[in-house]
Amino acid sequence: MKSRIVSKIVDFGEKSDFHGCVKNGKLSEEPATSSCHSAAVKIAPRKTLGANNSTFHAANNISSNPNTGGFPMTATFQYLSQQWRDEAEKRLTTELPPERMNFVTSSMSNIYLNCPPDGSEKYLFFKFVEGKFAEMLVGTGTPPKAEFAIAGDYQTFAKITRGELSAQKALMTLKLKLKGNMVKALKLASLADRLNKVLATIPTEY
Repeated sequence: MKSRIVSKIVDFGEKSDFHGCVKNGKLSEEPATSSCHSAAVKIAPRKTLGANNSTFHAANNISSNPNTGGFPMTATFQYLSQQWRDEAEKRLTTELPPERMNFVTSSMSNIYLNCPPDGSEKYLFFKFVEGKFAEMLVGTGTPPKAEFAIAGDYQTFAKITRGELSAQKALMTLKLKLKGNMVKALKLASLADRLNKVLATIPTEY
């Protein structure tokens, strides 16, 4: 196997240079062999680039979001953008087969209030048919008609999408306002959380 030279700014503490190999996308100090790519790496001292430094992450295309594994990150998507929607569709289709969604048939329009940067209103529409992901739309204005319409602050939905707040708790504490059958909505809340666990894996700027 031919080796490939890569260059990366990496924080290894006080070291000033490093030569080793790249295995499965990770740097290793072991000598380069046929099973890994050789690496020539420029080291930045810890005092100038820390492991949690936002400049460090941005300069090196590394995500600070633990859901992405932290290294490396191929792309970051703006929340509720068309690009984010497209990535969400790919992941939901792949990772949520009908049996994981309990073969449910339902639709939901999430209405986001006070969206940055101008306080506008946006929507995120989902539709599942017999558990199969059927449709996902993002936009502004009047949302598509759905079995459930759920309105709430942008930051509340962002917390739910990041997996920091469950959909059921948000409904029960009135952080979200529901139009539709509350009993059925609470029964489906666990499926909504399952969906949000997939969305949480998308490298996202909120």
